[in-house]
Amino acid sequence: MNDKEYQTHHFEEIYRDGLLAPFLKSNPKYCANGLNEMIPRISYDDVMDHKYVVRWSPHDPNAFWAENTAIIAEYTSIAEMVDDGWRLD
Repeated sequence: MNDKEYQTHHFEEIYRDGLLAPFLKSNPKYCANGLNEMIPRISYDDVMDHKYVVRWSPHDPNAFWAENTAIIAEYTSIAEMVDDGWRLD
């Protein structure tokens, strides 16, 4: 299984089972501005609604995080999101 297949498989599990609100690895295409205090994440609400929306989250995992934080990018499918370079952390 190559990386793209691996990422797609695990994203599909998360969305299918409503497992969690995943943190994502930095995507150089969107995270090159040195925003060290924020990290990319998909909100649990978006997972449950089958929306493919990457948002900013506070870097501190214990900090309060609102589900409707600023959007980095939106997609129509998991494949489109993975093709754009997003990877699970």
